[in-house]
Amino acid sequence: MRPAKLYYDQYVLSSALGVQQGDPLRPLLFSLTLHPLVKTIASNCKLDLHAWYLDDGTIIGDTLEVSKALNIIETEGSGGPVSMDSKFISDMMINKVNKTVQLMSAIKKLKDPQSEMLLLCNCTGVSRLYFALRTTNPASLQQDTELFDDHLLKYLRLLVTGDGSGFGPLQQRLATLPKDGGLGIYTMADTRTYCYLASQSQTAAVQKVILGDLSSTNKGSSYQFALQYFIQACGLPSSYCVDDTAPPPPFHALPGSYLL
Repeated sequence: MRPAKLYYDQYVLSSALGVQQGDPLRPLLFSLTLHPLVKTIASNCKLDLHAWYLDDGTIIGDTLEVSKALNIIETEGSGGPVSMDSKFISDMMINKVNKTVQLMSAIKKLKDPQSEMLLLCNCTGVSRLYFALRTTNPASLQQDTELFDDHLLKYLRLLVTGDGSGFGPLQQRLATLPKDGGLGIYTMADTRTYCYLASQSQTAAVQKVILGDLSSTNKGSSYQFALQYFIQACGLPSSYCVDDTAPPPPFHALPGSYLL
């Protein structure tokens, strides 16, 4: 039987490896692979509900028992959750960054700097990445940040100076400050940590309901990294807690320091 041909751009891919799409053998093989893990959880955890349909599992019960089940999945599953792997996180985000960069390249065709800046501020710049940044460990985004910010700053230079001289580090910094001192077009470096910390802080009440007393001790290294960065950027005391009264937004204090 000859394999089907898949056409992608100028490439021709031969569908010749693995089980074919739609073959009922696919879910059976997957279930057989997952079955030992499901049995291990069932025999070691006292759960109120433990049900699976292929890779869609539902685990409900006491917090400690659910935590035990998650530990079993991490240690005896396929190497732990991919969502915590730095390379997986970076690769996932790089796809989003590339799409945003392509969109920024597309709006250049407008040849209207005012409209282009308005779009960059509201829907074609880093704002397109806010949701992903709120749920992604900022420590895994160095490569993605450099790619996005490099493209953004080159675009801003084109808009501000016509791709000429006079757009050095100081001008770049001023351009990426809020509108009370800059153009209000933020970089990924300026927003990635704040987005993540805001998401963690705003869901603290929900985390407490779900995790109970564990919520105060289960912050994780990603949260601590984001918090320390925030404290340093705002010039706050090291004892600062996000449950304290929030300080003035640090961005709004920056224009004055650069314009003095």
